[in-house]
Amino acid sequence: MLSSILHSPNFQSLSQDTICNVRQRIRAKYDPARTREIDRPRKPFISELHKKSESVRLTNSTALVIPEYPRKEFDDADQPFRKNIVKDTGRERRRKNQERYQIRQRKLVEDLGLATRMLRDEIQHLKSKRNNISIGNSTQITLQMVATEYFRVFRHGFVEPDGSRIAELDFLRFSMAPDLDAGTVFGFEALVRNWGVFSQFFQDVRVYLESVEQTTEHSLLARTTTSVTFTEITLRDAFLYQGHQECDQQERWVHIAGKLLGQRLDMQGSVQFTWDSSNHRVVGLISQADMITPLLKILGNVEDVSAVFSNARITAECNLVVGKYLLEYPLHC
Repeated sequence: MLSSILHSPNFQSLSQDTICNVRQRIRAKYDPARTREIDRPRKPFISELHKKSESVRLTNSTALVIPEYPRKEFDDADQPFRKNIVKDTGRERRRKNQERYQIRQRKLVEDLGLATRMLRDEIQHLKSKRNNISIGNSTQITLQMVATEYFRVFRHGFVEPDGSRIAELDFLRFSMAPDLDAGTVFGFEALVRNWGVFSQFFQDVRVYLESVEQTTEHSLLARTTTSVTFTEITLRDAFLYQGHQECDQQERWVHIAGKLLGQRLDMQGSVQFTWDSSNHRVVGLISQADMITPLLKILGNVEDVSAVFSNARITAECNLVVGKYLLEYPLHC
């Protein structure tokens, strides 16, 4: 019973020969040298094919090496040519930019000119429309309205070379009598022509309305300040500077002209309006301005002031002397 415990259940089917041929394993002896050889780190494995391909690559790269040329000398010799190319390119670019800028500027000027002309035409149209409305209601026109419009139209004198300001005159023409008494001349057209010639004689004409006083039921007095500048045209055409041929007068006029040339005169004056209530028209318009006082301040003596007006086309009250020269003004009324 005990002997069966020490054997496997099928030990009787096992051959004794097989068991006898089994050799017992022997433990290997410890060899320190072999252990060191195993523990030494191994070199990476490189196949023969890899070695050959690497060798061919190195050989080819060595054969294809490009020799070094003196790059510095080559660049220095080529540098002026490159600079010229860059300079020419920049000059051409700037020229084209300048041309485009000039084209834009010309286009802008043309557009502004067109817009200005359209605006002027619109202003003239609106002024004519306003004047027509006022003219259509002539019974509502008052003396104050006429005086206000008069100083608005002639506040800078009257320069009308092309007839562009005719529309501004419509209201005044209708509100003044055909036989208007304007002091030295009669009629509305003669009054306007006087303003035109006066504005040619003097530079930068300015008329300032200081105050308005209703003196009577049919009369109105406006206080004014008229400011003008003396120029060569003023001395030649208004005071006939070249008309003095005598030597003594010529020397005196040279002295006077030197003092007056470029001077600004501020003249105190007035405009008297007379109203016809039955026809609702202005029948009288008398204006005057004191030229003596500012001329005395500039010239310093009465003799020179008297010499200035001795042969002038303008009076000391700043009114033009009647003459054929007035008819030469191109009035498009």
